[in-house]
Amino acid sequence: MEGKAYSVKEAAERLGCTEKTIRNRIRRGDLQAERVDIPGGFAYRVALPERAVPGVEEVVEPASLTIQALLGVIREKDAEISHLQEERAQLMGQASMFQERAQNLQKLLEAPKGRSWWQRLLGQGKGGSIGPPEPAASHSVASLGRFAANRPMVDDTGTKALRQEEAR
Repeated sequence: MEGKAYSVKEAAERLGCTEKTIRNRIRRGDLQAERVDIPGGFAYRVALPERAVPGVEEVVEPASLTIQALLGVIREKDAEISHLQEERAQLMGQASMFQERAQNLQKLLEAPKGRSWWQRLLGQGKGGSIGPPEPAASHSVASLGRFAANRPMVDDTGTKALRQEEAR
């Protein structure tokens, strides 16, 4: 082993991390360690060089590098925020356009119409009608065709009667 040997707890304190992190680094091979048998189990003796520990440089970095990295992240987020604000303004313009369009369509729906399709078909309704519709009572069973010929109907007194003979 190179360098001075420390316990897992001492190595964690020296590197500023947890004991679990030290054990994980030993398992991955990032830190050199020797397994020592002790009563009731074993312990690791971790070799730490006096100046640098391989694989740990990225963890223990100077504060100025951390600050620079954070400032870079802040700049990226600021740019993303301004882009999102521009997109929001554009979407708000589209939303107002669609609201105006919906209001115009609502006015068209509420506007008075001419005759409906069925009134035009039957020649009934406002203006341009062919003539007044016949009263429903003037229709004979024969004029209703095969649909009413063999069905019981209710006459004015409320009793049921077959009107087959009228249809023939």
